[in-house]
Amino acid sequence: MILHDIAVAYRNFMHLRHAIMPMGAPSDPSLSILVELFIAVDNRRCLSVGDVALLTGIASTTSLRWIRQLEHQGLVNRQSDPADQRRIFLKLTPDGHALAEQVLRSLAEQFTPLRNAFAAGSGLRRSAR
Repeated sequence: MILHDIAVAYRNFMHLRHAIMPMGAPSDPSLSILVELFIAVDNRRCLSVGDVALLTGIASTTSLRWIRQLEHQGLVNRQSDPADQRRIFLKLTPDGHALAEQVLRSLAEQFTPLRNAFAAGSGLRRSAR
């Protein structure tokens, strides 16, 4: 089934992310945070620390720990909300945006052949090897 191939592509991507993500941040929480912030940029939205925790499903304390690490690595910046100084918004730095793009392109490369096979009518049948 193509689902098997999707699973293999996903596994391959998860292994590749270790090579792409900087040392100390090759985990799912940091990747999830970067992806949510990348989506927010495209949607022209600002996300608070709490928003990121809710969107990623990561506990607030865990989110804060990973946000600090991403900030230390120069991938994320914190900015005070001009309307409410108690609220902090997160922004990708140029390096953070570039890294998120690299991760997403890698993911797209893993899934493009599968998408093409599915569009060509392979449906959920096993693709030829």
